[in-house]
Amino acid sequence: MRNRKGMTLVEVIVAMALLAMVLVTLFPAFLITNMMNNVSKEFMDASYYATEELEEIYHKGKTDDLAQISAWLGTSRGFSCVLISGIYQCSKTANGVLYNMTMEYYGGLLDLADVNITVEVTTGEYAGDRAVIQNYVRVYFDWGD
Repeated sequence: MRNRKGMTLVEVIVAMALLAMVLVTLFPAFLITNMMNNVSKEFMDASYYATEELEEIYHKGKTDDLAQISAWLGTSRGFSCVLISGIYQCSKTANGVLYNMTMEYYGGLLDLADVNITVEVTTGEYAGDRAVIQNYVRVYFDWGD
């Protein structure tokens, strides 16, 4: 019997076929993980943008009323705001992000307003329904009365 040093061609082909079968079954998992990572990033960005705007409005509510906040949003933050039936509706698009906001003042004993913001990432591979965040804050106006 001869002393064999190495693998035959058949053994190499069988090993490559087995490797190909394993890679074919694992490849979709890598694709799905990458897609979910991108979607997660879009959501995180939208959430960050919404939170940033709401925090600004919350802090402005300590000194200003909704009319002043609406004017400030138009001049300083680039929003276009209109007053419809007592509800301020503001929107803007910046850097591929669409912001829609409603601000409703309730007044009364608690002197409060509800601010809802919807942020939609409109660019990127996963733009649209999968990259929409809705945030909400209740602003208690404290003007030192």
